[in-house]
Amino acid sequence: MLKFYYSLGEEIISLKAESRWGSGFYKKLSSDLKNEIPSVKGFSVTNLKYMKKFYEMYSPLNRPQLVDDLRISKVGEYFNMIFSISVVGNSEEFIDMLFYNIKLHCYVVVEVKISAFKPADIGQLGTYVTSVNHILKGDGDNQTIGLLICKTKDNVLAKYASESSREPIGISEYLSLIHISEPTRPY
Repeated sequence: MLKFYYSLGEEIISLKAESRWGSGFYKKLSSDLKNEIPSVKGFSVTNLKYMKKFYEMYSPLNRPQLVDDLRISKVGEYFNMIFSISVVGNSEEFIDMLFYNIKLHCYVVVEVKISAFKPADIGQLGTYVTSVNHILKGDGDNQTIGLLICKTKDNVLAKYASESSREPIGISEYLSLIHISEPTRPY
């Protein structure tokens, strides 16, 4: 699916679609794709614009420094790496967020849970961390770090669960945004 989105973004750019057909282009393309492939969702106007951005972000032609960094012969390997991230065997697993920390020279996998911490979350995050180490981590990179952010956590349970993992994993609670109403005015 990622390859399809990437190639669709490439087509939109190569045809110079917006400048040729105007702002209504995305609406027409969205409608046409929905009619041609009704079983596939995800062809909204917004998503089509994201596909174009996805191509722009990862196109080596638009990023000459990337081509230099990859020594051109590795461009194919780069694309295989990008399209194989959903990072595990024959199953599709999706990391919530993946960063690269330049100072630490390592990847950081962030998993966000909208519920309280469960020990099983460590296993899921540990799998993602190990997968990133195998798929993305290079020779000059340090060990990938995992960060689990949960709504709430029992500190003792989190400590025991994290000690059971061989991967460097941190667990934190997130703060809910508090709605502050407008102050009332005295009459």
